Amino acid sequence: MQHLLSPAVAALTAAEAEAAEVKATPDKKRRKGSAKGGGRSDSGATAAVDPAAAMWAMRLEVVGALHKCFLYDTAVERFVDTERFEQVMPALVQQLEELPELLDESDGEGEGAGAGVGGGVGQAVEAAVSSCAVQLAVAAGTDTLWRPLSRAVLMCTRSTRVRTRLAALAVIRALAARLREEYLVLLPETLPFLAELMEDPVEAVEAACQATLAELAELSGENLQEMLS
Repeated sequence: MQHLLSPAVAALTAAEAEAAEVKATPDKKRRKGSAKGGGRSDSGATAAVDPAAAMWAMRLEVVGALHKCFLYDTAVERFVDTERFEQVMPALVQQLEELPELLDESDGEGEGAGAGVGGGVGQAVEAAVSSCAVQLAVAAGTDTLWRPLSRAVLMCTRSTRVRTRLAALAVIRALAARLREEYLVLLPETLPFLAELMEDPVEAVEAACQATLAELAELSGENLQEMLS
């Protein structure tokens, strides 16, 4: 596992720069460049490779590999120590900020670097990141490391991107569902962020926040709505 961690983090970090480049390159220019690249179609021309799709496929593989590392980290002397946790956690959470927006069914346009890959790939990456973050927390096994992870995810709820805010809420719910009562030590820091999302202008985000609060209230046995007022 130790031979995988550094290359995996490097791949995710490099992908961030690639995402910015893909976003900055107009679709028309990319299509023109692909046509000049000498690809083959079914009639003999090389098929153009969508750089955004390739980038997200790579990210999905990397996150999946990390998840397996953390899943089998069950030895008495854990592989995930503080140093390795601090190495991988920021790169993993950053993927929430880079998720491609879902395509708008009304006009077929999407926002962000990966709009052309559609919602399916983004949803797969979102689910993979959520599972990987939860397994990282389990492998870390201490609230000393859970706190920076939770804080990093909560900061994503303040993103200007709707997809990121929704994905961050999904990770919070997944962490709470897995850690159960142990998650309650993180509740005092979580509630102010949820209070902000209760006034989110996007109905889907507000609804997701309400669902998150309901699950946390059931877990804690407290009326969290009263704490927010």
